[in-house]
Amino acid sequence: FISDETYRTCYWPYLKKWALEMIDHGLIPVLFTEGPYTTRLKYLAELPAGKALVHFEEVDFKEAKRILGGKVCMMGGFPNQLLMFGTPEQVRDKAKEIIDIMGPDGGYMFATSASVDQAERRNMEALFQTIEDYGKS
Repeated sequence: FISDETYRTCYWPYLKKWALEMIDHGLIPVLFTEGPYTTRLKYLAELPAGKALVHFEEVDFKEAKRILGGKVCMMGGFPNQLLMFGTPEQVRDKAKEIIDIMGPDGGYMFATSASVDQAERRNMEALFQTIEDYGKS
């Protein structure tokens, strides 16, 4: 991808402008982030609180919760690779880990990192069952 400097000067100003325009028109922008995004969380924190939804492909959930918790609604980040190549136990463990970090105080919608098109059925079943059972506790 691009360096942080290039992101800061050539990408973020325009993404932020677009997001603020959407917010000004009463809309909630959904920002889909690609690749690792932990180093760029500080920019997303500049958005008005409660006015944006950020879908992560890959992020450090603890850092995302620390920096963005209470500011934007977050979603995504569950690794599709686990659904394709992992075991149901690995899927359950990762889902529980994400729920443990992101669940307290709300502000997170459970979702995969991107669209799921090649997942193992048993892993999808394990994911849905874990979210249903563990997400309520």
